[in-house]
Amino acid sequence: MEEGLADQAELAIGDVALVSAVRAQVRDHGARWRLSAEVTDRLVQLTHEMLGPGTLPGRLRLVRDDRHVTVTAEYAPREWEQFRRWRAQHPLGEDTWRGLMRQLADDWRQERSAAGVRLWARVTVIPAGPAG
Repeated sequence: MEEGLADQAELAIGDVALVSAVRAQVRDHGARWRLSAEVTDRLVQLTHEMLGPGTLPGRLRLVRDDRHVTVTAEYAPREWEQFRRWRAQHPLGEDTWRGLMRQLADDWRQERSAAGVRLWARVTVIPAGPAG
């Protein structure tokens, strides 16, 4: 389910049964990267929102640098249409979903890509401090 280096991970998505496993892996990466609980919680919730209904095939990517963790989900056109339908039916509504993304991420975008549409969100890193 996961391919990764120390500062990045790529997670398979596309099965609703994997949603909780993907969220757990994001939480594990937060601990491994020694991120604060607040940042890790934001990343887990961002991931959940970027997975949409959890049934769309694709890859979710986490990349950490010295200042940020960037979460990217990319969808082919057909899957993007399904994601848009899910988002329009989101319990909070589409505008509130966008507002939630703005609250959770320090920066986020929805943009066209060669494969279709990419959701991209960045969170500023706050280290949790020394292990021990």
